[in-house]
Amino acid sequence: MKIIKNKRKNIFANINLSEVFILKYMKDMPSEALKLYIYLIYLETNQINIELETIAKEINISLKEIKASFDYLQEKGIIIMMEEGYYLVDLQEKEVMELYTPKVTANKDMLESNQKKNNKREKTINDIESMYFAGNMKAEWYKKIIFWFEKYNFSNEAMLGIFSHCFSEEVKPIAYVETVVKSMADKGVITIGDLSKQIVNYDKKLKIIKFVKTELNLHKALTKPQERIVEKWIFDYEYDKEQIKLVIDKTVNAQNAGFNYLDKIITEWHQQGLKTVEEILQYEKENKEKIEEKKKEKNSKKSTNNTSSNNIENREQRKYEDFQVFDLF
Repeated sequence: MKIIKNKRKNIFANINLSEVFILKYMKDMPSEALKLYIYLIYLETNQINIELETIAKEINISLKEIKASFDYLQEKGIIIMMEEGYYLVDLQEKEVMELYTPKVTANKDMLESNQKKNNKREKTINDIESMYFAGNMKAEWYKKIIFWFEKYNFSNEAMLGIFSHCFSEEVKPIAYVETVVKSMADKGVITIGDLSKQIVNYDKKLKIIKFVKTELNLHKALTKPQERIVEKWIFDYEYDKEQIKLVIDKTVNAQNAGFNYLDKIITEWHQQGLKTVEEILQYEKENKEKIEEKKKEKNSKKSTNNTSSNNIENREQRKYEDFQVFDLF
């Protein structure tokens, strides 16, 4: 059977569904999980924040089935639960990485045969196995770690640090660690110093995002564009909670004061070279005084115009009255 391509222009936007998903995952996937995954792609494409209860209503699945479907998708490595929400794995990249095989088998035999050449790397992998897998790490982890070493050129200390960061609270699935590894590589991490800086920045970002959500009484996760705005405030403008609280307090009575409105004010502060809370308060005070002065000038001109107008009206009234008196006689 041949499917004829429809050449009509689409009214609505399209979403992309990977061939890897169709060929490898879809055939064995429960219908509820399939509906959920397609809907998650739609949410990701349009950067929509939404609660689980709303998802259940939108795709007509019970909340219990939604949670079970999330568990299934995580188990298959299709999505990853992060601190700020769910992350959809790039299935094409995942497939390429799974098909990648080093020239020699990536297992303990390989490590033993290259013991002299990769002494430090072997020790790092053994330390990871001992510290986070109770001495029983699966071959899949060996393969991945060696791949990450070769592709991203991490130092031994940086690789160990990544696992320490990922496993600080509980054991994470390989897809989660892979996402963190890729994120760190994208940020140029190679040494333990690079990693430490990124982890500090990451923790700082999470704390400030939590602070912003609390101050604005937001119950949903921030969208990616909103996160990027907050990152700009923190890392580009070098503002902290104190400065951000000032802009939130400034707009507390403003209607529809969204992130773009907040960003406009904070960007103005940055462009004016304002760093400290004191500098910002002084700048805002001077601005307020200028505005009040302009209002006074405007009101004064208005008052003068009104007085002049009243004088003209009075003169006209007197002329009219004089005319009436003259006419009577």
